[in-house]
Amino acid sequence: MIPDPPWPARYECARWAHVNLGDIDSYPPINSVLEDLLARFTRIVVGRSMPAVLTSGATESNILALYYWRSIGKKRVILFRHTHYSVLKGAKLLGMEYILITPENLDKIASPSDIIVATLGTTELGQVDDLNSVRSIAESKGAHVHVDAAYYGAIYRYLHKLKYIVLDDVVASLSVDLHKIPEAPPPAGVLIVNNKNIINKLYFKAEYIPSGSQFGLLGTRPGCVIPAASVALRLTMERWPGGPAGLARDLQRVVDDIAISLERYGYRAVGGPAPIRCLIHDNINKILKYLHRKGFRAYTCSAGQGIRFVAMPHHIWKGYNWIIQLLAEAARG
Repeated sequence: MIPDPPWPARYECARWAHVNLGDIDSYPPINSVLEDLLARFTRIVVGRSMPAVLTSGATESNILALYYWRSIGKKRVILFRHTHYSVLKGAKLLGMEYILITPENLDKIASPSDIIVATLGTTELGQVDDLNSVRSIAESKGAHVHVDAAYYGAIYRYLHKLKYIVLDDVVASLSVDLHKIPEAPPPAGVLIVNNKNIINKLYFKAEYIPSGSQFGLLGTRPGCVIPAASVALRLTMERWPGGPAGLARDLQRVVDDIAISLERYGYRAVGGPAPIRCLIHDNINKILKYLHRKGFRAYTCSAGQGIRFVAMPHHIWKGYNWIIQLLAEAARG
């Protein structure tokens, strides 16, 4: 999930390196770019322009969402075993109760005091929670839902043939990253909500700033990501052949090609439906040592049995045959 931003986006980040997102009202031209960026990106993600705010990434977005839900009376966070660690971090930092369960037990455990966190595209295997089921249970129990869609959110609709991702009074907040897809320079995340009042509760008084308030967990933060992300979004999604749907199909093809190509070398790919695969191999320790000697650092998965591969736009721009060749050589030893 490490981005390789297109060079025009990198140039924009250098050009606007002096801008502080923590005091964005002091830079009116960039503020207008931010409004346009969020309108365009939310249309891609959920199918229509919705209230949203730029964060440092999904970790901050997840913690801020929990903060909001706590502020309106939610006391407990329900996590699944595959939920990203940032959610547990947020629960601990905020002093909220939390419980880890399996999705099958949600109907038995959920209550009106709960905020349930559903995931669209888990970090390790690209798994997707059944959002319709989670929504239905939450509504019947008086609970609410936050969605973590950090990597997969930008293309989820297109691979699942959805016109919209519905955000409403039950499923009211969703986190997604610009620095994953469309590979904007990090840090750049987006928190999308169904009601602007949620965002308003995430501002804090800062009297020395002309606007008198500051958003989110951080103070000073790079504002150059705004024009850079705008350029990355245009190049990586809006102008991609076939648009976002074309990119989604192409990323899915990448993981399928890699999985099929590596089968002959003893790899078994598990995961999905997001374009993430765990490449399991019986000789994984030997493979990891080989990669280390070659100067590569690999992320493991499935309790250390495999190597995690995440399809990103730059794998299409620059090609991915070298990855297949490298892992084949590693398996041969």
